[in-house]
Order: sequence, then C-alpha cells, then structure tokens
Amino acid sequence: MKNTYTLAILLSFVTSVSFACSCYDVSVRKALKQSETAFIGKVVKVTKNDFIKKITNKDGIDHNFEYSLYDFEFEIMEVFKGVIKTKTIQITTSGNEGECGGYYLENESYIIYAYTTDLNPYFGEKTKVKPYLTTDICIGSELITELEPKRLKKLKRYKKRNK
Repeated sequence: MKNTYTLAILLSFVTSVSFACSCYDVSVRKALKQSETAFIGKVVKVTKNDFIKKITNKDGIDHNFEYSLYDFEFEIMEVFKGVIKTKTIQITTSGNEGECGGYYLENESYIIYAYTTDLNPYFGEKTKVKPYLTTDICIGSELITELEPKRLKKLKRYKKRNK
C-alpha cells in the first residue's frame, strides 16, 4: 500500500510538471521564419507592470486574478531581420518561463527573435490588447554568451543575403 501512495505522489508531480512550458531546440531558419525581427541587444532597463483582472466564475462569484508583465528595453547592437530605426526597442513578456515568457537580465546581451501580438499572455484569445512586440523561450531567444558560433554564423549569412 505504501508503494501505491508513493507512486501516486510521483505521478502527480510528473503530471503537474508536464503542464509547464516545454520547447525543443529551434533552428535558426525556423526562428527567423516565426519572427518579424531578430537582433542582438543589451538589456538597459527592466520594468515590472502589475495588473489585477476581475474574473467571474460560472457560479457568478468574482475573483481577482493578479499577474505581471515585464517590459525589457534593449539597446540594439546588431539587426539580422527587420528594420529597427531606433537605438532601443521594447519587448514585453510575462517574464515567467513556465508560461513560455522569457525573463532577461539587465546589462546582459541576448539574441532576440520578436513578433507582434495583440493577445494577453495570461488570457490568450479571450482578451485582445494593444499590439506589442514580444518573444518567448520557444522561438530561440537566448543569452548571447550561450549562442553557438554556428548559429551566429547562420544569422550573419541570413543578414547578408537579405540586405
């Protein structure tokens, strides 16, 4: 009987973990295809924005759902795809990797593959918002120090071909 309880506890843990965001390695080609812009940038500012959304359940009971979105301001170092006419660009994510939103550290540099959306990352298609530029951990954005040299080479080759 003890083994049954142990197995049940282990299975519930594995099941709960499986609902977290999980991604596979994305090729440079696929990351570029899924993004509007791709660039290397240094995070110069991080702003946390807290929100409360009132949600009514099926029984008519109201609940307050608290969540945060993070604005990451990047100083542009090199653009591989798209046109960025400013020295900085703002990327907004949930900042929570469990929800696939990347969190980026101030003063660190990253390769960012970004796209525009009008969906709230917490409520999806149910809640449209003013369009904003975002990225996620599944599209291939990563710390520049962890970028494999062959991936950087492919980005530079893409940039050269698409001038």
